[in-house]
Amino acid sequence: MIYEFEGKNEKDAIEIAAAELGLEKDQFDVEILESQKNSLFKKGYVKIRVHTQEKERNDNSEFDGHIPHSERLLNLLVQLSKKWDILQQLISCLEKNIKLV
Repeated sequence: MIYEFEGKNEKDAIEIAAAELGLEKDQFDVEILESQKNSLFKKGYVKIRVHTQEKERNDNSEFDGHIPHSERLLNLLVQLSKKWDILQQLISCLEKNIKLV
């Protein structure tokens, strides 16, 4: 299976991928698609493509391809925070109140 994820940096994107897929970091291959460093007017980010084999997914993982609404909202806010720094504070508050699977 192939998935795409974004993060503030390569490490962040890989951690997001591992958490959402319910896999260990050594259970998938990572391909860097796009990378932008921090600059005066732009925030840095990394976009990765993750290659997995379906059989490697942990049996205790509850990931079924469906992302609950709270996680969708959090993912949307993370993407928007790359555009507007003020949302970082809101995301921190939401992360404390939303228990992610």
